[in-house]
Amino acid sequence: LDKVMHRPRLWIFGSGRVGQRVGLLAHQGGFSVQLVPCGYNDSHPLPEDSPWTLQTNEPLALLKQNPIHATDYAVVMTRNHELDFRLVEELVEHAPHYIGMIGSRHKRSRFLEQMLDNGHTAERFAHLQCPVGLDLAALTPEEIALSVVGQLVEVRRGGPQWSIP
Repeated sequence: LDKVMHRPRLWIFGSGRVGQRVGLLAHQGGFSVQLVPCGYNDSHPLPEDSPWTLQTNEPLALLKQNPIHATDYAVVMTRNHELDFRLVEELVEHAPHYIGMIGSRHKRSRFLEQMLDNGHTAERFAHLQCPVGLDLAALTPEEIALSVVGQLVEVRRGGPQWSIP
């Protein structure tokens, strides 16, 4: 008998090449994907037979109107750093199971400085994964998607199981 598994909901903010590839691979990996385009930078055409639910509301309004649950996952991957910061700030209020943001360690440092300047504590953002994904030295959109979805599965399954101490 096949075990029926719950498909955790994954919110992808940004529908560019990487966001689309993460959505396709995450769907194959057992996630229910909610794809949220985030402005003019998401100009890549979306395949008509996509396995995700396309959200058409403005992303910050969407977060205010839709509950993000403690069992949800969220990945922020827009090309607008200010929007990324605002989305993560809002997502932290919803406290999903996982929040990842595409970017460098430098972007994470700048982000934390900005959040501290806005009156937040560093502890509040301690669980933010940035750079998002497993460290595979990924370069292409496909490799980045593989590293992101690999990390999502790792988190969903409770962490590394076969690592050698």
